[in-house]
Amino acid sequence: MLFFVLLTNFGFCFAQEKPEAAWLIHPSKNDGYGIEIWKSESSKTGFIWRLVKSPNEILAQVDEPRLAKDYSYNQGQCKIDGEWRDDVIAAVKLSEKREYSSEISKIWVALPEKKQFSILQFKSAECRNEGYGI
Repeated sequence: MLFFVLLTNFGFCFAQEKPEAAWLIHPSKNDGYGIEIWKSESSKTGFIWRLVKSPNEILAQVDEPRLAKDYSYNQGQCKIDGEWRDDVIAAVKLSEKREYSSEISKIWVALPEKKQFSILQFKSAECRNEGYGI
């Protein structure tokens, strides 16, 4: 019983916060670089983006930008200028009726070597609708 009381009273010390979303930006390379999305009371949108190197090194952090009406963020899974990429976050206008959308207002790319997120210039792009078919 004493063990249970100690565990319940002190268990909160071991709880760790977790990101709302996280993914590897180069899954086939297994280099440990990833993007995490965290809740943040200081950000105007309520979220921040982090470029990380596992397990715990934060390379860059930015407040999540505001979106235009009817747009949402797509986390990776975008074909940009003919190449599928997971190192991006895109502002996309999605439709429940389509699996992919090319209505993209802006794309940010994670750049581990520069320790930053940067706006990506592109000629053509389409992103997968993560909620399609659900």
